[in-house]
Amino acid sequence: MRTLPAALTGLTAAAAALGLAAGPAFAADSPAANPPANTPAAPATLPAIQAKAASAVSVRVDALQKAAQRVQAAAWLGADQATLLATLQGDVPELQALGQKIAADTDAATAKADYEAIFSQYRVFWLVLPSARLVSTADRITADAGPRAATAIQQLEAHETTADQAQVAPLL
Repeated sequence: MRTLPAALTGLTAAAAALGLAAGPAFAADSPAANPPANTPAAPATLPAIQAKAASAVSVRVDALQKAAQRVQAAAWLGADQATLLATLQGDVPELQALGQKIAADTDAATAKADYEAIFSQYRVFWLVLPSARLVSTADRITADAGPRAATAIQQLEAHETTADQAQVAPLL
């Protein structure tokens, strides 16, 4: 798992304070919107573990790839776009390799341990995608909401008169 862009630190509080949701780059159309409460119990038999692991890996890989596509289309991300893409795309081959390892496991105990790694080492729905949403929101504030607010303030200042300056100026 990789670190996320520095934009996350300063601007996420501003996003929360403004009540801004992440832009369309991260709409809640994936299982990330309703992640499981905890790691699902592994089935008892090797074939069942392998089938459940294949499904879990597939869901996570698909979610990461869809998020990466949205990041590529998000013009407002600026310099964070490359970091987010590396983060989202970096876990895909590792997850796929883990899925292949589980498919090749020959005993249930090993497969169960590998199955649990899907949830403990690749926190796609609990960490990666939510963090990407926060970075996207922070960048959207910087690139879109902030400049629009500055423009609105300038427009209001242009309409300010000497009679109302004492009351309006502190608000701006």
